[in-house]
Amino acid sequence: MLAVDNAPFVVTRRTNEDERDLLTRIETKSTSPNTAYTKFSYTYDARRYRSTALQEGTAFADYGDATYRQFAYNGRGELTAGIGYLGSNVASQGAPLPGRRYEYAYDTLGNRQWSNSTGVSTLQDDYSVNALNQYLSRENNTVSISGTAATDAVVAIKGPAISIVG
Repeated sequence: MLAVDNAPFVVTRRTNEDERDLLTRIETKSTSPNTAYTKFSYTYDARRYRSTALQEGTAFADYGDATYRQFAYNGRGELTAGIGYLGSNVASQGAPLPGRRYEYAYDTLGNRQWSNSTGVSTLQDDYSVNALNQYLSRENNTVSISGTAATDAVVAIKGPAISIVG
């Protein structure tokens, strides 16, 4: 590729495994300066299910290091866990990232029985289905609130109002 008037441009490159035609890397970078904005590297298990996803580049510089996810599946190929970690050693589980833990369980028909984003089993969200395998309900045992408010703000979340003390 040639740049117009020597202006920098962005290039995206994809790399696949030779034997299994699976995506192993996507990198987006600028030509001048030579800066990698995003770089994703993937590994797979023998069943061709994604095992890890490493994220690097300036777009992910918030944590001061790369981040990655490890994935787990049950015997039917359903995703049972996707957990995020800090660092570039995708084999390590030493630095889990808060708020980046997702776990799931399914019944024999593939309906989700529960999900959990906390790692605390008592906070898992249970699902219920009817005879037609349609979801009837889903619990929400974790409520995430973020942002700023005045020190005398009042918030109501499926229940009585509570005062937030700043």
